Amino acid sequence: MPLAHRSLSHGTVVFGFFNIDTDCLLLNNVFFFATDFCAWIKRWAAEGPPQQEQVPVYVISAQEDIGNLHWSFRG
Repeated sequence: MPLAHRSLSHGTVVFGFFNIDTDCLLLNNVFFFATDFCAWIKRWAAEGPPQQEQVPVYVISAQEDIGNLHWSFRG
């Protein structure tokens, strides 16, 4: 969850936490954020599933580029 802190020297400084275990989903080579996925499911549950829809996702083209995302974010 992003938070903001008002500093005396730099104005508002934004900081937050990203947990790869709970904040994103990786299906094959398609990566998207869990918050987006939950919003899609909520909308589809209310309106019925779409026959076709484009949603914003990130595609990792080469399988070898996926690697271990968990450790790459940890640094």
